[in-house]
Amino acid sequence: MRRLIVLVSATLVGVAMLTGVAQAKPVTLTIHEHQAVDTFTDVIPCIGNGQELGTITTVENGVLHITAAGLDENGEPIPPYHITGTFTGTVTAVPDDPSATRRPSTTPTPSRSSRPAATARRSSSTTPSMSP
Repeated sequence: MRRLIVLVSATLVGVAMLTGVAQAKPVTLTIHEHQAVDTFTDVIPCIGNGQELGTITTVENGVLHITAAGLDENGEPIPPYHITGTFTGTVTAVPDDPSATRRPSTTPTPSRSSRPAATARRSSSTTPSMSP
């Protein structure tokens, strides 16, 4: 009898939860931005040791679409939801330490003497040679 009461109670709670979600109306939110400016401090990886702080400013245009199962009492989207957007703009990064310099490239550029002989020479023959 006790198990039956627990089972019926759990079933009623589950049905109540599903009914609440089923009653929520799907919503679509569209947010447009034009010349939106955002300024913040973050690491600029291509300056100094890669951990130099700087002021980053973005100026962007964009559109963001959100489709959700509904909105909660705070106006936040209720999952499941889908978000898609397109943004374009400019980014300016100014190091906080003006003496910081650009990091050298981590990709080595081979010098002429370090190239293998096969890549340093060109053959004038148009017929491939075959070894026995």
